[in-house]
Amino acid sequence: MKISVHNGAGFRGFTLIEVVLAIVIGVGLFTGVLMFYQQAAVLREEILRKADALSAVRLVMDRVSTELRTVPPSTAGVSILSGDSRSLRILHTAVPSKAPWRGGNLGRASIVEADWVEVSYRWSSDTNEPGLFRQ
Repeated sequence: MKISVHNGAGFRGFTLIEVVLAIVIGVGLFTGVLMFYQQAAVLREEILRKADALSAVRLVMDRVSTELRTVPPSTAGVSILSGDSRSLRILHTAVPSKAPWRGGNLGRASIVEADWVEVSYRWSSDTNEPGLFRQ
């Protein structure tokens, strides 16, 4: 009968290979999670940029459609809508201001003010200024 004496020094911890392998697996998992997070952040920025552009287009289209709704049905010989590939001109009606009607003789307007309003939109492709101008 042989009695072996073990002091247990070899069984108390991890080997160097096990520690290195655990670190490599942890770094790999962390890198994968970080890549997914980066892709999600890039996608979020792109979606926000497209949403801002879409809301700007909607605002312009609402404004133009509102101005087109105020065009009178009968305009004999008057060009209501004109333009080219970089500009648009709309002639529509608007309510005159009350200022000319105040202070005139016998309640008459002191200056003549028409109810026709000309609005023009101009597109600029210069990157140093906004893309659409309304005048």
